[in-house]
Amino acid sequence: MYIRYISKILMFLTCFSLVNSESVHSPSFPWDLSMDYLEMQHMKLKYGLTGIPPITNRSAPYPVYDNCMAYLEEFGKYASKFIKCTVEKARPFRFCEECVIHYKLTIELYSNILEDDKDKDDCKSLLLNADRIQVLNEIYNNIEQIWKEANCKGCFRSVAVDVNGTVVYKYSKDTMEFMDKYKVVSACLRHNQAHGDGNNSVCEVCRGNYTQLNSFFKKVRAAKKDSVCMDLVDMMNYTRLMWGQQLHCSRHSPDDAVVVIIAVALLALPVVFYVGARYFVVRTKRKLMLQKRMSQVAAQTLFIRGAASSTSKDDEETQLLSTSFS
Repeated sequence: MYIRYISKILMFLTCFSLVNSESVHSPSFPWDLSMDYLEMQHMKLKYGLTGIPPITNRSAPYPVYDNCMAYLEEFGKYASKFIKCTVEKARPFRFCEECVIHYKLTIELYSNILEDDKDKDDCKSLLLNADRIQVLNEIYNNIEQIWKEANCKGCFRSVAVDVNGTVVYKYSKDTMEFMDKYKVVSACLRHNQAHGDGNNSVCEVCRGNYTQLNSFFKKVRAAKKDSVCMDLVDMMNYTRLMWGQQLHCSRHSPDDAVVVIIAVALLALPVVFYVGARYFVVRTKRKLMLQKRMSQVAAQTLFIRGAASSTSKDDEETQLLSTSFS
């Protein structure tokens, strides 16, 4: 993620070096025809005038549309400061809290350009929509993307520009509480590393403070669904690395071992049961048993057949006797 941030930032460093240069005109030409065209376009939009602008004060970089070019210069200045701050605060990552002033001034100036209409100087058309590349729009979009991907908005409760042009911001409640706990842990680790008797002493003394910080960070991350300000994420990550890898303070509780043993035993029970049943249980042969109901039906059928045969024999004997008497 950090590499992606840096690659986007480096794309625009060359562009901003032009803005900060002492002169925007090429020394090889007495004047710049591009500047002439923009001046003519500005005069046409604002005053309805046409024609070539007078070449009387070519030493001044922007003789006619000073307001629009002032926007451009200010945007370049603020944006270049923001990108410089972003690069400098990439390691350790303190980008959100350290670069918020440059970010807000850049975004505020861009908003002013968007709001500029034909009743003023129509700077929006001249600066933002004059060409296909739309450099200012691209720079603005990348600044906003970096700020959004770092979840910097989550660090602050409010960020505003007052009437004097000063950026005023307030940290969020979670950020303030995390900072307080982080300072306590940092002070404890540094103090006990310098004056302690070894890592074991540091771990025992600072364990309570570290546990509070770690638990609070987990609660904030769960509440915000992992959309935590990257400044806080970076602080917590390096604190955990210091605690676990450098000081070797991480240890498993005996209760954890008991839980693991019970879980393994429960998972192994079905396997043991089926293996035991396979080798130690004697199989019984199945026998087909005639149901009682079927035997009763068969007996009744035999009885009826026997009665019918005996009746037919009696009838035959009766016929024979009657024949003999006659």
